[in-house]
Formats: sequence, C-alpha cells, structure tokens
Amino acid sequence: MARGGRVGAARPPHGGAHRVRHPRPEGRAVAVPARGGRRPTAAAVALAATLAVAATLALVSSCAAAADVAADVNGTFASSKGPLPIGPVPEHAGLGADAAALVGERVVRIDVVSCVRRHHGTGFFVAPDLVLTAAHVVAGAADIEVLDSAGGHLGWTGAGSRPGLAPHDDLRVVAWDSARDLALLQVGYGVPTHFERADGEPGDVVAVAGYRFGKELAVRAARLEHRVSARSADIYREGETLRDVYLLAAEIGSGNSGGPLVDEAGRAVGVVVAVAGTRFAAAVAVSDTEVRQFLAEAADAIALGRYAADADTGRCLNQGGIRPR
Repeated sequence: MARGGRVGAARPPHGGAHRVRHPRPEGRAVAVPARGGRRPTAAAVALAATLAVAATLALVSSCAAAADVAADVNGTFASSKGPLPIGPVPEHAGLGADAAALVGERVVRIDVVSCVRRHHGTGFFVAPDLVLTAAHVVAGAADIEVLDSAGGHLGWTGAGSRPGLAPHDDLRVVAWDSARDLALLQVGYGVPTHFERADGEPGDVVAVAGYRFGKELAVRAARLEHRVSARSADIYREGETLRDVYLLAAEIGSGNSGGPLVDEAGRAVGVVVAVAGTRFAAAVAVSDTEVRQFLAEAADAIALGRYAADADTGRCLNQGGIRPR
C-alpha cells in the first residue's frame, strides 16, 4: 500500500539530535537519531530482537480496506463508496474476568508536558518494557512520565521542568511516526506480562481502555463498525497518508489517545488515535496491521545501529493552534 506523510520535524526538540530517515519500499520512515554509523550496543541488539518478535505476534492480512475515506481526523465518515454509518455504542464489552484483570496491569497513563502545557494520554505494554501509544500524545514533549493504574512510577524523562522534580531519565522514546500516529516508549520499570495482539473485523465488540480526561482507568464498550484505508493528513495536518484504520462506535475523550482496543480474548487489536468529527460516539483507531509495520521498521532501524538515545518527537501540537486530542 502506497504511503506518504511526514515523519519527525525539521528541528529536533531535544539536545540537537538529528533524525535519520530509514527508507522503506512504501515510503515510510521511523524517526531515530544519527550517531555517525555507530555499531549497535548489546542493549540495542536485544531491543531490536524484542521488537522483531513483537512485530510478528499477529499474523494478519496487509489491508482489508472497504473504502478510501477522504477526510482528516476532524472530518466526517464520508467515503468514495458513500457514507459509512456508525451504529449505537454497545452496552457491554464482553471481556472475561481474567482479561479484565490483565487490562489493569497492562494499560498505563502517560503524563506529558510540551510547550509548558500539560496533558494526558494512554499507552499499553507490547513487550515487558515497551509501551505503545499515539505519536501526538508525546509530540514535542519536554517531560514524559508513565504511570501504572495505581499511580506507581514506571518511567520518566525530562529536564526537571515540573516543580519538585529533579532531572531524571529512565524512559526513552524508541520510535515515533507522525503519519501513522504511533510512538514506542521504553520504560525503566516493566511488567511481567504484556498484550498479545490480533486482527479485528467489522462487527467485533471490543473494549476501549484508557485514562479519559486523565482520570482513573476506565474500560468502555465499543464496536468496530468499518475497517478502511483512510486518506488523511498527519498529526500536524500536513501532507497526506494512507492508514489501515477502524471506524468505531465508541465514547472516548481527551486522554484516551494511545489506548488499546481489547477483544473478548484480551488481545489488543488496535490503538485509539482520534475522535471523529463532532460526533461524541464515533472514533478512529489504527489497526494492528499498522502497529506491526511500525514495530518492524523500528526493529530494522535499531538493528542497523541508528538508535542510541531518543527518537525525535517533532514539535509541540499546541503550537500554531493545533491541540492534542
């Protein structure tokens, strides 16, 4: 599937690190800093191996597109094949007791300060120390802290810009993609288990897990209404990209971004990235096809020695009138 879209920003926000664009046949890139061709360290090799495994956890089709959606994340669900209706939000997610308990262990809150503005997002473990979230959650971040559902510290990186906190660094941004709207964080304190991943299909009832409005973890029911190849701008409303996404009947809000869609077996099938238009009960999620490709590209870049510290996370979204979702 042909893709476009801008990855990273022209000016790196942290310490002058510069991006390396690692070309892929489909024109994508993972943002990682250049280090003069340095050979990967043992830790980087281990990380690349972990990512390679995570990228192949789900054996799914490359794209089950129903139609191209000609709208950005603030648009309505109109497509080249006509309107795509969204039904009512289901009452129950159908998670078993065991799956519901594991959601609390595997879904994390992400607190961010970017351009002196504080906001919240959600992430989830795809490996024992790797958290997947939405790229716009951490775009241009000066401080990022990852917390478990009880408020326990899992990782933080920043320059001590928050009152009472000294500079600290036990979190790294491994990869960041403004076109797919995905980011990968490595935290200092991981968990023994993580989400298995799978493919979802239209009609599936799933759970949306996240920290809506930065409050406690909540699990709400949702339905995968459509799976489409969506044409949209990147997180800065620039360029054009095609993504394999789900259109959801779901009630989400600020803070849900980056959270998983969890199926009845407790597997992650996608990542919440946006509220759709002005409809409160409709949303957009990136499919696991995009997640798998994103993780594979990150693994390739790291294995080639193009990773040492933090990936470039672009510029703040609260510049130029653009606000985090």
